[in-house]
Amino acid sequence: MSTGKLNNDSLTVGMMDSYSGFGWMFMDKTENEKMHFHSGGWPGYQTLIVRNPSKKQFVALLLNKMNLIGVMPIMAAVDKILKNDTPPKVSIEEFGKGVVLMEFQINPLIGTYAFTQNKNLKYHITVNDEGKLFAQLTGQPAAKVYATSELELFYTIVDATIKFQKQDDEIHSLNLFQNGMELVFEKEK
Repeated sequence: MSTGKLNNDSLTVGMMDSYSGFGWMFMDKTENEKMHFHSGGWPGYQTLIVRNPSKKQFVALLLNKMNLIGVMPIMAAVDKILKNDTPPKVSIEEFGKGVVLMEFQINPLIGTYAFTQNKNLKYHITVNDEGKLFAQLTGQPAAKVYATSELELFYTIVDATIKFQKQDDEIHSLNLFQNGMELVFEKEK
């Protein structure tokens, strides 16, 4: 669950020529240009490990405040420092401003949604006694989400959004947008 973007940096150059093994991504252009990396995350946490064996460099980034600064902008700054270049300014990520939904807007969103490609993977949208919305994917803890509209929610612990789809004035599915992917979940009756 990484956030942020790297543009024109060594991590993104040659991504199409990369391959993987045991969870590691390898970008080996030449014997002198090698890079191995692995990223990961969990709600509230991010990791990135980058290894450049030809330069005998190893960087491990472990973050437990994803809603403040993402691992990728920090890695871009570290990459510049390792190249003796001026690092970019790393700043707190801005998330959209939330709106308050009324009970009649929240109630249609509540429920269990099944992933279209694997019905065992569920997405639960719940609300607590204070009217706060939570989203929970199978195997993960529930995380508070915020509304930008009556059909769109966002996380602050990770860069992800949820968009609900309506048909005949009823919610029938949700789309989860995260890490450049779109996952579709159908509402269970």
